[in-house]
Amino acid sequence: MADRRGASNLGIPLMLGTLVLLGGFLYWLATTAEPTPPPVMEEEPEEQVGPAATVAQLDTLERNANAYEGQMIRVEDVSVAQSLGTSSFFVQLPGGSPFMAVYAENLVAAGEPVPSGEVTLVGRVHEAQDSLLDVWIESGVVSEPNRPLAEFASHYLEVAAIFVGGQQGGGDSGEGNAAGGDAGGGN
Repeated sequence: MADRRGASNLGIPLMLGTLVLLGGFLYWLATTAEPTPPPVMEEEPEEQVGPAATVAQLDTLERNANAYEGQMIRVEDVSVAQSLGTSSFFVQLPGGSPFMAVYAENLVAAGEPVPSGEVTLVGRVHEAQDSLLDVWIESGVVSEPNRPLAEFASHYLEVAAIFVGGQQGGGDSGEGNAAGGDAGGGN
């Protein structure tokens, strides 16, 4: 049988040599590596979550919707008064008059249901037109029995995002929809 005493005597020097090499490598890394700062996680402000919008003064919107025409506005804490069809409804403004809200194409495509209760809406104000109302009737956005009600609207809000109740963050159905987009037929 062969003598293995010489092989066992090399274990300790090899182990010490490995530790010296590892220590030298770590020293070299510490002296030559450039420190990198930890990643900074920044929260987006609320305005950045959904479309950028101006908070509308409800009494101004009620009396003079022309002042907001074409602008992205935010209508906060209004009650849904009545559904007009699959993707349109009236909101009750403080002076008692209803204001028409119609979903943008992205909300229609997502199949977003008409909300109930208190909502915050983000969208663009447009002038209502008879030709646009005909398109809405054909597509079911406004139901035929509600046509006379919709005809009285001089302006409408093209809704790009809905926040149901007091929820003001982005999300999907249930929390609100913070999707953006344009609806066809706007000015």
